[in-house]
Amino acid sequence: MKLFLLILFLGYCLVCTGQEAEMGAIEQFIATLLEQYAAEQEEVPDAESFFEELMALAAQPLELNSADREQLIRLPFLTDLQVENILYHRYTFGAFTSLYELQLVEGLDMTDIRRMLPFVSLGTPKVESTPLRWWEVKKYGRHDLYLRTDLIPETRRGYQSGTASYPVYAGDPLHSSMKYRFDYRDRIRLAITAEKDPGERWWNKGFDFMSASFQYRSPGWIKNLIIGDFTAGFGQGLVIRQGFYRSKSLQTTNVVTLDNGFKRAASTNEYQYFRGIAATFQLRKFRIHSFYSHRRPDATVGDGIIRSLYQTGLHRTETELQKQNQLTQHTAGINLCYAGPQLEWGVSAVYTRFSRSIEPLMEPYKYFYFSGYNQLTTGTHYRFSVHGIRFFGETAFTAWPAVGTVNGFSYSPASRISLSLVQRYYHRSFQPLFASSFSARQGVNDEKGIYFGMEVYPAARLKLAVYADSYRFSWMKFGIDAPSTGYDFLLYLLYTPDRDLQLSLKARHRQQYTSLRNGQLPVLVADRELKSSARLQCDYSAAAVQFRSSLELNRYEHAGSSSVGLGAWQDLSTQLPQLPLKISLRYCMFSIPTFDNRMYIYEKDVLHAFYTPSFSGKGSRYYLLVQYKFSEWLSLWCKLAQLRYADGRTTIGSGYEEISGTKRTEIHFLLRFRCRKL
Repeated sequence: MKLFLLILFLGYCLVCTGQEAEMGAIEQFIATLLEQYAAEQEEVPDAESFFEELMALAAQPLELNSADREQLIRLPFLTDLQVENILYHRYTFGAFTSLYELQLVEGLDMTDIRRMLPFVSLGTPKVESTPLRWWEVKKYGRHDLYLRTDLIPETRRGYQSGTASYPVYAGDPLHSSMKYRFDYRDRIRLAITAEKDPGERWWNKGFDFMSASFQYRSPGWIKNLIIGDFTAGFGQGLVIRQGFYRSKSLQTTNVVTLDNGFKRAASTNEYQYFRGIAATFQLRKFRIHSFYSHRRPDATVGDGIIRSLYQTGLHRTETELQKQNQLTQHTAGINLCYAGPQLEWGVSAVYTRFSRSIEPLMEPYKYFYFSGYNQLTTGTHYRFSVHGIRFFGETAFTAWPAVGTVNGFSYSPASRISLSLVQRYYHRSFQPLFASSFSARQGVNDEKGIYFGMEVYPAARLKLAVYADSYRFSWMKFGIDAPSTGYDFLLYLLYTPDRDLQLSLKARHRQQYTSLRNGQLPVLVADRELKSSARLQCDYSAAAVQFRSSLELNRYEHAGSSSVGLGAWQDLSTQLPQLPLKISLRYCMFSIPTFDNRMYIYEKDVLHAFYTPSFSGKGSRYYLLVQYKFSEWLSLWCKLAQLRYADGRTTIGSGYEEISGTKRTEIHFLLRFRCRKL
């Protein structure tokens, strides 16, 4: 009841008039940027927060002539070298008089400049000591309320009458969420998030998951203060990095994670966040980041012992409900960092203690997993420049000899050539709880490898990007019962003959090893696994209509056999000239014989949602996404998608999520209420 009254009160506050800048093109650009990362990672870490951070930046663009290095690195598509070149150009030639003067900055092409335009502006340089007036916060702050509901009409097995094998889900099949956001000029930010996953029951208080945070930013000695839920990240992420981090992508030379500090936890991720207080203090060129968190994470319990942390956040069945709030977790951390014009150096320490000991099941590949009551992770990170070469790295320890280190450099020998090199070594006993950094597989443990990336502009409007990554695991991994090696190659060509036409070709080849599990063999055998793929894509704009045609072919080889997968899809997007209505639709056909040939294909969704489904089998998928703007303060998104199989199967999915039949339908609704007084 209290939550219902809160929503009514917020809705009343939001019913006001105002002017809103057109954000559709910016939303599409952010989605495209996320797609570039998802194309290689098969998922983007905390894409929801990534999207919200850039949308907030678009609403309050950086003033280019007063933005410092810390502010410019918030633009994730800029490399470390490009940020330094922008600052150097401004220092050498004075303030920018036009945004198109960015063409004179070494290392920036028109693609980079077009990406920057929604997030930067030219105006009166900001006064560092601008006081915060609370009457202005109340009058000029922006309120956003998002109400979302998702539904799959087909009945899944978990919602049918219970049996011993398939008990009924505890709740209804609706996915529901509410988000309230308040922003004032990037100084004051308030976030309230509530979510119920499909199959979860409603509490007597409302949603299954609740999150809230208050953030205050200041040009003074307290740079950043967050009370509530937040995420943290320092250096290259070997001690701690939650949310978005750099790894392999189509931006082959953009491999350095630049931003340090704390961000509000804005997503519905129920695992990767802290709950407590975090603060950043500025003392000339030194910064002190410190935080304390107290929360109760979910955990898997077996024979009365905590076996692992449960990270999905799903509480649908009795078994999943038994995992809820099984631990008490105390975490404290500190980072001391010096940031000069040519050198950045810092040290970090994070200590975590659990109320109960964690003891993983003794399976061979889990032998070096974290166990015990507590963990202390310490490390040092650096970044400096010598003769135009930008070096970066971090080294961290959990306990000797558990060490992890990642080091590399970026260099641009000419304005049309960029190079990057990344070396990493993670000891098999190095198992930091909150680390996320450059790696071949998800997680930072038991890996050593070297990565080389290059971007070249061999001709006008033509871009060539390549990377090569070679790595080795010294211990077993899930699916491979022996030490193994792997390599990964990518070639990406982008040709833009004019602003309305863009052609691209992406080719990738990957090798790794998996175990052959055959009852006739006396021992397990590790066999080579090869996967090659190529995607051809054409983007074309004609007036208010945008077309995208894509074709992907892949080949998978393993254990003396091979299979070929094929997928083709057509996208169309348009803004109707006489109505505040945007329409996006897709039709996709695929013939993918095995799960190992699966394809990950990004598709548009409602605002702040990011979806990259995987495809295998034979069939088709289509979706229709519409956005209608009723007024300056009310907008609606609606998506209808359906997957149909034509390969003779009689069910879709497995376990509790199994559906009888050959089709699966998804319906998504999102309402946004916005109020911004100008």
